[in-house]
Amino acid sequence: MPPYRPWTQGYSPFNRPAPVNGLAIASLVLGALCFLPGVGLVLGLVALWQIRRRRERGTALAVGGAVLSVVGLLLWALLFATGGASDLWHGFKDGTHRSASLSPVRGAWVRSGTTGAVFRCEPIDTGEKVPG
Repeated sequence: MPPYRPWTQGYSPFNRPAPVNGLAIASLVLGALCFLPGVGLVLGLVALWQIRRRRERGTALAVGGAVLSVVGLLLWALLFATGGASDLWHGFKDGTHRSASLSPVRGAWVRSGTTGAVFRCEPIDTGEKVPG
């Protein structure tokens, strides 16, 4: 009798790698996009706790997501502290109001408030000319 159990058909001789923690991936994505950095930080910290407890992979993803989320939080705080958020919003609002209309200029359509943005008019099946 051999000292070890022989390999049989139903068992895999290779170990399967531990799964990657999904919260770590979500933390990295939210941290990289600077979209809801507080949520990215919380997800990164929870992911680190789960990785240690469940012995999963993704520690670097969770740490990277948490660090990027902290940087995003600092940028958002700086933006609000200096009044940059208000300037950004007013600039966005003004930009949408100024470029909202098109006006015909010598057979072409030009977006108002811009220079050199000319679009050709081409006939379509109905014979009408449309901007395009």
